Amino acid sequence: MDSLIETFHIDIKIIIAQIINFGIVFFILYYFILKPLLKVMKERSEKIQNGLKFSEQMERDMKEIQEKKEGILSEVQRKADIEFENSKKIAEERKRKMLEDAQKEAQELIVTMRAQGEDERQSIINKSKGDILDLSFAVVAKVLGRKISEKDNKELTEKFIKNI
Repeated sequence: MDSLIETFHIDIKIIIAQIINFGIVFFILYYFILKPLLKVMKERSEKIQNGLKFSEQMERDMKEIQEKKEGILSEVQRKADIEFENSKKIAEERKRKMLEDAQKEAQELIVTMRAQGEDERQSIINKSKGDILDLSFAVVAKVLGRKISEKDNKELTEKFIKNI
C-alpha cells in the first residue's frame, strides 16, 4: 500500500483536507442553494397541482353552468311559446269581437238608413201628394174657369186622398 501511495503521489493529509473542503462546500451548497431550490420546486409543483385542480373544478362548474343555462333557455322558450299562444288566442278573440261589433254596427246602420229612407220616401210621397193636389186644383180651376172655394177644396182633397 505504501508503494501505491508513493506511485500515485497520494498524500493523506491533502485527501482529508479535500474531504473536509468537499463536506463544507456540500453543506453550504445544500443549505443555501439545494434546499431553497427544492423548496421553490415543491411550491411550484403544489401551485401547478392546485392550478390543475382549479382548472378541473372550473371545467365542471362551466359544464354545470352550461347545463343550467340550457335548462333556463328551454324553460324561457317554453314560457315564450305559451305566452305567444295566449297572445294569439287573445288577438283572435279581440278580432272576433271586433268583427261582431262591426257587424252589429253595420246592421244598426242599415236599420237606421232604412228607417231614414222610409221617412224620406214618405216625406217625398206626402210632398208629391200636396203638389199633385195643388196642380189638380189649378187644373180644375182652369177647367171650371172659377176659383174653388174652401169647402169644395176640402171635399175634393178628401176624395182624392181616399182614391190614392
